[in-house]
Amino acid sequence: MNTPGATLIAIPGQSERLDWVRERLDHQGLAAMRVTAPPVGDATLLIGDATGWNWLCAAPPAPGPRCFVDVSGDWFGQIAARAAQAATFRCTYLELAGPWHPCGATLGFGLAVGSDDPAAIDTCRPLLDALAPTAGLFAVVGRAGAASFSYGIAEAVRHLWLSQLAPWSALSPETLDITHWVDRLRQHDTQLEPLLTAAQCWRRLSPPDEGPPPFADALADWLIACLPLASEMDRRLAVWLQQAADSSTQPA
Repeated sequence: MNTPGATLIAIPGQSERLDWVRERLDHQGLAAMRVTAPPVGDATLLIGDATGWNWLCAAPPAPGPRCFVDVSGDWFGQIAARAAQAATFRCTYLELAGPWHPCGATLGFGLAVGSDDPAAIDTCRPLLDALAPTAGLFAVVGRAGAASFSYGIAEAVRHLWLSQLAPWSALSPETLDITHWVDRLRQHDTQLEPLLTAAQCWRRLSPPDEGPPPFADALADWLIACLPLASEMDRRLAVWLQQAADSSTQPA
């Protein structure tokens, strides 16, 4: 059945993670209906992906306010645009980002939360508590797009760390020499540049405001301040190591 009618919670979209979300809510005793094709019905709370969002936008206006919880994990610029669009048709908007996995259906999901409306987070707290491993174990990191940005940075850093480890694992002490360090240091500029670009893009979407910055803004500020310094240190260290290597090969 594709029409959820007046179900309190609807889960529209086609991503596999939506099935895990429904299983988690069932496990926590919250009734929700999976919607795999339009229309989305009259549910007041919807949890969906980009496809589910498009179905909601194409639906006739609802008689009352709605809330859409976006679990698409899309680029933070798209998330911010959807939040702005939601405000035009009486729909509050939250985004969730994290390592979606089928185990979350029983263990819960470790999630970051972003929204332009703090009241919406309070309204959805029972839902967030149900999705989390335990009540309250989720992180509100800033405005809409902040969760996607923060999780994207975390995944990029994890990828960089693993990519750094892989080449060294194949080397033995006999084959490890200073040129490997120099090559790695010279690659850091191209590897770190996307992180810096993402942080700068996020700060354009979330300009400084009064009061302490939320986590995503503080993370972006730290990256903008520190990554150029790290790149400069790498360049200087690479030059010094190369000079040391050259001098060690010169005849006495």
